[in-house]
Amino acid sequence: MVFDDKDLRPVRGMKDLTPEEYYPMMQIFDKLARVAESFGYLRVETPALEHYEILKAKAGEDVINEIYYFKDKAGREVGLRFDMTVPVARVVSYRVDVPKPIRCTT
Repeated sequence: MVFDDKDLRPVRGMKDLTPEEYYPMMQIFDKLARVAESFGYLRVETPALEHYEILKAKAGEDVINEIYYFKDKAGREVGLRFDMTVPVARVVSYRVDVPKPIRCTT
């Protein structure tokens, strides 16, 4: 199989980060996270995929048509999260043991 030059580039809207770009960016992220944590915020990491129905229910009409979604191998509809609101709210909803209010950063 022969690949065209356009096939070797990232998908439109995406970007590869080279080591020269990645490591300085991570240093900034780490500094920002330490500042946030000094104010009582805790880090949360969630999957990039969420249940499509939940994303659709929380999105506005203009956003619904922009969600990348598909059926997984088990036939479930999943979508690529478009921000952190839905995933963080989902985590908070099932972590009833965590004292409220919760301060989260990603």
